[in-house]
Amino acid sequence: MRAVFLSLLCLQLVFPVRLRADDEPVVNGLKKSEWIKLLDDPKLRNRRAAVVALGIIGPLHKGVVPALAHALRDKEMAVRNEAIQILSGMDRKDLHDLVPDFADLLKDDPNTAIRQQTANLLGRIGPEAKPALNRLIIATNDKELSVRIAATEAIGKIGPDAHEAVTNLLPLLKDKEASIRLAAVFSLGRIGLDNDAQIETLTKLLSGDSSADVRKEVARSIGMLEIQGKSAIPSLTKSLKTEQVAEVRQQIALALGKIGPDILTQKDALLIALKSDSDKTVRLFLLRSLSSSMSENLVSILPDLTQLLKVDPEGEIRLAIIQEISNMGVAARSALPALIQAQQDVQIAVRDAARATIKKIQDAIAKMPKENAGTSKSSAAKPPEDPNAPTQDLKIGDDPKKRYFLIGPKPAEKDQKMGLLIVLPGGTGDESFLPFVKSLFKDSLPKNFLIAQLVAPKWTEKQEIVWPTRKLPASDMKFATEEFIQEVITDVEKKFQIDPERVLTLSWSSGGPAAYFASLSSKKIKGSLIAMSVFKPELLPQLSNAKGHRYYLLHSPDDETCPYPMAKKAQQDLTAQGAKVELVDYEGMHGWPSNALELIHDGLNKLLSK
Repeated sequence: MRAVFLSLLCLQLVFPVRLRADDEPVVNGLKKSEWIKLLDDPKLRNRRAAVVALGIIGPLHKGVVPALAHALRDKEMAVRNEAIQILSGMDRKDLHDLVPDFADLLKDDPNTAIRQQTANLLGRIGPEAKPALNRLIIATNDKELSVRIAATEAIGKIGPDAHEAVTNLLPLLKDKEASIRLAAVFSLGRIGLDNDAQIETLTKLLSGDSSADVRKEVARSIGMLEIQGKSAIPSLTKSLKTEQVAEVRQQIALALGKIGPDILTQKDALLIALKSDSDKTVRLFLLRSLSSSMSENLVSILPDLTQLLKVDPEGEIRLAIIQEISNMGVAARSALPALIQAQQDVQIAVRDAARATIKKIQDAIAKMPKENAGTSKSSAAKPPEDPNAPTQDLKIGDDPKKRYFLIGPKPAEKDQKMGLLIVLPGGTGDESFLPFVKSLFKDSLPKNFLIAQLVAPKWTEKQEIVWPTRKLPASDMKFATEEFIQEVITDVEKKFQIDPERVLTLSWSSGGPAAYFASLSSKKIKGSLIAMSVFKPELLPQLSNAKGHRYYLLHSPDDETCPYPMAKKAQQDLTAQGAKVELVDYEGMHGWPSNALELIHDGLNKLLSK
């Protein structure tokens, strides 16, 4: 029979059950009914073989599960253990009728492993194991730690129907064993608590328990209480600041989002954590929690989000912020300058999201009624009128490829001799940068100045060079950027009296190379403010043309997109040719910093100073 048993072990792994003509399954030459009879055989090895055979036959065949339940009462531990192992591999729905048998086994079996496995099985059965609840409660005092842990967790898996066990679980929060405290916290969160006093007892572990696993489970369980856990909000917020383990703070951030709008009582503290926590996942979870809790009121913290968009070092966070801003629609229009800056982000996903969000906001503005939009006809192509930044959408010779926005003059400067700032935006160079350029017109420009913001022509669908030049052309281009600049200057001169000594360019990122080129090929341009740009002399006119020209270069030493040494080389090479060059560093990576308008203001004034 030992050989039979060993062969059964192999059968269990690799051979299907064979059916006879009467459909009664056969294993190793014996029918199901014969194996069931062997469960009462006086020989241990026969009874154990019968359990294995019935496991092979499976619960779909009538009588198998009750027969295995009978084996749970075998006097030999080896048979009982084999039966419990077989039952553990079955679907929970096949075990519902065995709850009383498992309850008895949990109470009476002298073997620790069997009692533990039985408690685990009751937990897997879930709410249908409620009839065994009292046995599980008793088992939380079992002499063996592994059984106590399994029983405590199983109570929680029964769920709210195990509510009467709460008073038995609360004292376990003070157990000397961290694994017991962990199991008790696990169960309390899934059962639910009655009152704030019980929640406070649970919450105290956030700061008082020595185990990070327990503290993390406390946060998770409070989150599972949802609105019922609102009394824990102050403690959760405090722990967000004091907790040293990032994984615990992550769980706290998630829990706050599940509790709901009541977390807004701690909005200021949560915003501080959103901006300052060292763990990016904590910041991400906090952002999502604030979003879900504030809903349409998230717009009230839009200034905080736009500031964070500029400074957070993690692309994942910047992307999430843009996604939240995108959901605000027209209400997020004040975020346009920050979104325009984000189009130069080092990460493609962030740039793409910023571009899509700008379009979404502009489209929403265009659909607004006149009295709400504050424009005669608001659209991306025809920007809203602003008396402090009057704007014309112009095309030279009605050529759509020669489109530019002329901003100004300010009302008080209409009859003055004007300076002219030519702007080559970075990124895609399109009209989405107009809100940013209008902001710098109002806040950064010297007196008596106009701005001409050029719109980068799109020559082909797969065009890679945003602002092509004669030495770095784009396929099918009809004119180079330096020629476009010259035509714009001439066109503006027809409309206004332009001071020839105050014609400057402002460019950044993808606009920088073309601005360098124009500075070396046009005598009309007297100064160039170039930010975060590459510098490749081999793609430029001869550098000797730089003599007497004024350059103001802005660059971050941490820029990984356009490496800082390129700015240093531009400073050295152009200075050597007689240009006046000032290189100014700023903090951050690739993109405009939060004080961009101030930097541009200072740079333009430096270019105008003799």
